[in-house]
Amino acid sequence: MDIGSGERKMSSLDPLDNEWDYKDCRLENNGVIPKTCGYNKTFRYKIKLPAHGVQGEYLDWCSQYCKGKFGWHFEPTNEQYDDYEPNTHWNDEQAVISFSKKKEAFLFSLYIK
Repeated sequence: MDIGSGERKMSSLDPLDNEWDYKDCRLENNGVIPKTCGYNKTFRYKIKLPAHGVQGEYLDWCSQYCKGKFGWHFEPTNEQYDDYEPNTHWNDEQAVISFSKKKEAFLFSLYIK
């Protein structure tokens, strides 16, 4: 296995003692979400979340109900949401989930209310 290919190189039986790169934790590389979806993929219909991060249950909803593409990214903000943590770098960013299909964006906006 090549390091950097999204695959793990097992160096021992201890799961904490394995070499890996950032691609290993990308959901689209592990089959959790479609490869056409994921982090830093933006689409036409955007829903700004009232948070600095993206909850896993939101991604579960998208995986279950979306037939089109979806992705999430972060945009600058001065807001302080419930997940605000003092002295952390993500406090100046707001999470945004976007969709390729208008109907799916609308249904998601109802889900998070």
